[in-house]
Amino acid sequence: MKQTVEEAAKQELTSSYAIIVEGELAYQRQAMLNMFRKGAEWQAKQSPWISVEMAIPKDDSPGVVQVITVDGKEGEMAARRVMYNIYPYIKTGYVTHWRPIPALPKGGEG
Repeated sequence: MKQTVEEAAKQELTSSYAIIVEGELAYQRQAMLNMFRKGAEWQAKQSPWISVEMAIPKDDSPGVVQVITVDGKEGEMAARRVMYNIYPYIKTGYVTHWRPIPALPKGGEG
């Protein structure tokens, strides 16, 4: 099961060097930098793919989403309930994961 950001933060807090000042936890500068680095490492390990068991695209989602099929192929499908849409493929188990297609940065291509 995937670890949540809250669980990762709690784990790092318990292993960080903290002191108690006036009844509150206080962290040294290096401990704070270590916690930030650990958070960035944790985020980098998270998959951008969403399991269809966890969530499906909203019916009013615009445009197209990227998908992974049961045989491991990647493709694109319409997120709306229109011809060639994603929903029948999710229902039959053919599509296992999806993710939104990231928008291009303003001002042109990435």
